Amino acid sequence: GTDAQLNAQAHWQPLVRAWSASLKWQRLQWPLTGGAMLRSPEGVIEARGDYERYSGRIDAATTSANLPPARWRADATGNRKSIAFSDVAVETLGSTLFGTAQVAWSPQFSWYTQFSGKELNPAGTWPEWPGSLALRAALSGSRDELRADIQSLEGRLRDQMLEARASLIKKHDNYPHVALDVAAGEAKVNIAGALDNQWNLAWHVAVPDL
Repeated sequence: GTDAQLNAQAHWQPLVRAWSASLKWQRLQWPLTGGAMLRSPEGVIEARGDYERYSGRIDAATTSANLPPARWRADATGNRKSIAFSDVAVETLGSTLFGTAQVAWSPQFSWYTQFSGKELNPAGTWPEWPGSLALRAALSGSRDELRADIQSLEGRLRDQMLEARASLIKKHDNYPHVALDVAAGEAKVNIAGALDNQWNLAWHVAVPDL
């Protein structure tokens, strides 16, 4: 169970066909009952608009057993076909990720987000992995496809210099493109290929200390 508190308000102005709404919460979790996969100690969503266009903002904190705590902030504008999130800021891992995002549902469903951040330190959530990392990545998808592109992940991790990049394409249950390049200290790992009915991967591992 949960002792969540919700406060919802809505206003409608029929003469000008305009509306406004807000939702504030405390101690929210998902699923609403039973074991929580995701918790939000507090948050607010506010929006206003008319039949054609709307705008709003979100400010929410999240925690999870498998993910680091985060604070999410974003402004949004949208219409009947899509919504765009600008000035996205995610405070996590001792730093802030900045980015943008867009979701469209007409003429077909699709979404896209890109984000970057510096001086990310995993030790706040995973104490055995201290470091200072810079990340630049993009994700996109549709009903049938997912694309992930970690354009760069670099810095220091556990007193080792780290440089990595990765990309992946998923279509239905197949992965027609998989690529990973990692250099940690003097060790290097390179993987490229596809995962479908058969594994078709080329890989190379170089670890001088072995």
